[in-house]
Amino acid sequence: MLTFTNSPVIDTFFEVGKHLISIMPKDEEAHSWLGYAYLGRRMLSPESLPELLNLYAKDPRNIALVSLLGSHYTQAKNLSDDGIKILEQWLNLDPNNPEVLKPLGRYYLKKGRSDDKSMKVFQKMMELGSPEAEFLLGVAKIHLKLRQFDSCLHLCEQVINSDVNNELVHSVLREAYHKQNRLDELLDIYGNFLQNNPYNVAFQNGLRDTQKLAGNEAARRSQQPDAPPHSPQQDTAPDQLVCPSCQQLNSSKDYLCQHCGHNLA
Repeated sequence: MLTFTNSPVIDTFFEVGKHLISIMPKDEEAHSWLGYAYLGRRMLSPESLPELLNLYAKDPRNIALVSLLGSHYTQAKNLSDDGIKILEQWLNLDPNNPEVLKPLGRYYLKKGRSDDKSMKVFQKMMELGSPEAEFLLGVAKIHLKLRQFDSCLHLCEQVINSDVNNELVHSVLREAYHKQNRLDELLDIYGNFLQNNPYNVAFQNGLRDTQKLAGNEAARRSQQPDAPPHSPQQDTAPDQLVCPSCQQLNSSKDYLCQHCGHNLA
C-alpha cells in the first residue's frame, strides 16, 4: 500500500499523473499516480472521484482511501449500492469507528434488515452510548419481527427510562404484549404506573389504546363458534369401526363390539 504525506511529493504525483494521462489516457499507472495524489490532498470532487474509485478497485484495504470515499458517501442524501459496499469495507477495516457505524446502521435500520451483520452493527451503535429513541425503537421493532420479545421489551424500557413521555414506544409495547397474549399484564403495568403518575399523557394514551385492543380481542373471541365436540369417529382408521352404543373402537372384521357386545352391523 502506497502512502505519503509530503506536499512536494503529492504535487509531483499530481503533475506527473496529469501529464501522463494527457498523453496516454488509458495508462493505468498514470491513473494510479493521480489517484494517490488526490488521496494525499484529501481531495474529493466530481473530477477526483473516478480516479479515487479506480484506485480503490486496486487498493481496497487502504484505510485512508476507504475512509475518504466513505466520508463522501455518508454525506449523500441517499446511499447508493456502491456507497454501501465502501462503507461495509470501511467497517471491516475499522469495526468500531462511529463515523461508519452510524450511517451504516441507519441504512440497515431503514431497510429493516435483521441478518447477523446488521444486528451486530446495531449492537455496536448502542454500545457507543446514548442512542436516540428513534433508533432504539427501530431496533426494537426488528426484534419484534423476529419474535425476540425480551430484547424488544428491554429496548422499550430503555426508551422509557430516557424519556418517560415518549409516546411512540407504546405501540411497540402493545404489539409485543399482544403477540404473547399478555395484554392483561400490560394493563396492570399501566395501572400501577398511573397510580403514582396520574398525569402522564403518554401512559394514559397507552392504557386507553391497550384497553381498546383487549376489548376488541375479547369481542372477537366471543363471536367465534365453539369447537364441535370431538368424536371418536374422527380418529377411526380405515380398518376400524366405532360402536354406536359405547363409542369404543373395534376392528372392521368384528360382528359384535368387543367392549359392550352390541351388534356392529
